[in-house]
Amino acid sequence: MACAVNVYEAFRGAPPKNRDDLALLLVVEQLPELFRKRIENPVLDDQYLDDGWSEEERRQFVTGAEHLYTKLQAALQQTTDKGLAIRHLQELFGPRIPSDEDLLELENEEARIQTYEPRRVAAPAVPRTISG
Repeated sequence: MACAVNVYEAFRGAPPKNRDDLALLLVVEQLPELFRKRIENPVLDDQYLDDGWSEEERRQFVTGAEHLYTKLQAALQQTTDKGLAIRHLQELFGPRIPSDEDLLELENEEARIQTYEPRRVAAPAVPRTISG
């Protein structure tokens, strides 16, 4: 939880409203880097939340966080197949993730771009030429 708070405090701006998935992805993206260094206790000075972690455990936590980010990104940003996205999420978070595809709204790059209003521009000037 301390890592999530640190990510939000460092984030400039706010995640989009009603997009908990993007907020989660924002935190998960930073976890591997946060796990590579000491995790300060936000309440007690000179104490760390990762006291007792061996270097091998730290490597395992970093690897797990990297896997979590890869799978979460695949589910949320790299597929247009709702069934596949749900399977990825259920692999990560278990059967508590509902299988109802109607609850899932996928956003891909094409859909995001289509939300922008087209801009009107002047037609380019094409000079007359004589071919021959």
